[in-house]
Amino acid sequence: MHRSCRVTVTGLDGVIYSVVVTAESVYEAIALGMTEIRNSPWTGKIAEGLNTVTVQILEVMTEILIDNKASWTQTTPYAASNSLPLGVRSVSVNASSTDSC
Repeated sequence: MHRSCRVTVTGLDGVIYSVVVTAESVYEAIALGMTEIRNSPWTGKIAEGLNTVTVQILEVMTEILIDNKASWTQTTPYAASNSLPLGVRSVSVNASSTDSC
């Protein structure tokens, strides 16, 4: 199953470079992500050989249906609780736990 993954690496200049890719495994995510990062004109030098690459699997997606966005944005933010903010009818979360991306 393909998953969205954030691939992050720190360049020799100390700048953190990050890209989101779709892959079937962590290794595929690293290959795709590092290729994309290295090919970007905005990327500085990345160490060759031994380097730390972080892969974050973006498993959770939240979708919120808002009836009246204008009035909802003017309400007081709510604390983490079991209640939904004013104007929100439902929240759906799609999460699964696997070792692959």
